[in-house]
Amino acid sequence: MHDGGYLETDSLDARVLSMEYTPQKFSTDDLVAAWKDGSLKINEEYQRGAEWTEAQAQGLIDSIFRKYPIPPIFLHQIHSKGLGGLESTRYEIVDGQQRIRALADFRSDKFPLLEASDKKLRLPNSLRNLPAPWGKRRFSDLDDQLRSDRKKSMSSSLVN
Repeated sequence: MHDGGYLETDSLDARVLSMEYTPQKFSTDDLVAAWKDGSLKINEEYQRGAEWTEAQAQGLIDSIFRKYPIPPIFLHQIHSKGLGGLESTRYEIVDGQQRIRALADFRSDKFPLLEASDKKLRLPNSLRNLPAPWGKRRFSDLDDQLRSDRKKSMSSSLVN
């Protein structure tokens, strides 16, 4: 085992590094809560640091409402001794920082969603006339059904 959860193997031609991970699902609300309470941390070694534009964040949330597949988020789970010797768990974001920030920012009403007709939203023309009742709304403007739709689980993986 190599540092960071990677297995090191040798072959005749090249050394191969592979990542062990455990697929797990978290609701968007759980991810946002973990981000806000600080149990999800950014590790600069993994992250590129570039933030999405508001239109990119709006596009992600629109995709969640449309039930499009969203790429998984990868988290490195770290166990350590906490206060009083109790085990403490925190997570470093390996991949998915922008998605988590977009979810948290939308939940905090930092931006409204785009209407399907808005050209900033990257959609095929065939979808621009379909109903999108979440368009032009902030999280606080959503009705209970739309809020429930947004809570879908996102695929995540815990890196061992």
